[in-house]
Amino acid sequence: MMFPQVSSLLTSFRALPWAAKVVVAFALAAGINRLVAGPKKRKSLNDRLVVITGAGSGIGKIMAFMCAERGAQVALWDINFEAVSAVAAEMKARFPARSGFVHPVFCDVSSEASVKVAHRETLLLFSGVPLTNRTLASDGDLSAVLESLPQPDPSFKVDVMICNAGVVHGRPLVTASRSQIERTFSVNALGPVWCTRAVLPAMMTPPKGASARGGHIVYVSSASALVAPAGLGDYAASKAAVSALGESVRMETQAKNRAAPGWNGVHTSIIMPIYINTGMFEGAKMRSRAMAMLDQDWTAAQIIKSIEEEREVVPLPRSIWMVSVVRALFPTRVFDWVAFFSGSNNSMDNFSSTRALSSSSPDL
Repeated sequence: MMFPQVSSLLTSFRALPWAAKVVVAFALAAGINRLVAGPKKRKSLNDRLVVITGAGSGIGKIMAFMCAERGAQVALWDINFEAVSAVAAEMKARFPARSGFVHPVFCDVSSEASVKVAHRETLLLFSGVPLTNRTLASDGDLSAVLESLPQPDPSFKVDVMICNAGVVHGRPLVTASRSQIERTFSVNALGPVWCTRAVLPAMMTPPKGASARGGHIVYVSSASALVAPAGLGDYAASKAAVSALGESVRMETQAKNRAAPGWNGVHTSIIMPIYINTGMFEGAKMRSRAMAMLDQDWTAAQIIKSIEEEREVVPLPRSIWMVSVVRALFPTRVFDWVAFFSGSNNSMDNFSSTRALSSSSPDL
């Protein structure tokens, strides 16, 4: 009896106007998402080691303070060591009763060798091992630097890795230089790969004990991975790579999570926001008020919330889910119409960011 009813519903759906189909499909997707999500979890960040890339400014800096407020130990990774040193000083002044809870670390996420050195230095610093010579550049023989560092305590690991660092130049693909395109992919796409490879092995090794905690990796992607505006070709492509990476890592870790009962396992969160008012996308604007530029404090809070609630995919705002629904259920011309109506296709026409191609900036 079910199949005739389903067939009747589908027939009724096909008879609806295009606009009504969009509304019904979006409501259905939202309802299924709420049903499958189930009750919200609440994971504590107290005494967890959190690494944030691109922590020198913007949402990276804001998230650092939010993590510290929750009792976390925070490693500030950035290519601009002066910037993260200043952030660390601010945090120490903000939380004078705590000691040794924050350390600035130089890291060029586009370099796998630099990420390896930053990871090793982070584990040593938070283990209480003094480092007299800090690495402050991504060139030179970093393999020798890595070998010169002592081995950290194998039981000590990064609990949360937030892959936030990123760059954008905002030029049409045919006018962008090769170096700009390569820099965009090396930071935005390969950076999260190198960070994941550094921290995931230890995260996937469950320590003894029924209440052993696992790890969490946050991939700050972008709504442009779902709908790519003109002028953001390489940026959108690099962010689509980040989303795919986060999904693949989630699939890789699920089997490991199920094989270790009583272990919290490894979790991932893919964050997909529209433009954020950090200054990195200065001048960019959507026509639709529902897609107004996001507040950076609110966005940072949503990312931290995604960790605490172990949410896998987080579109910001939530209405971004509509893009996937329209793309999946309707012809391309309908998708293009939605992109035009919302103003996303020409949202970069007045782009004038002075922070473009600065990996000390937050990802979005």
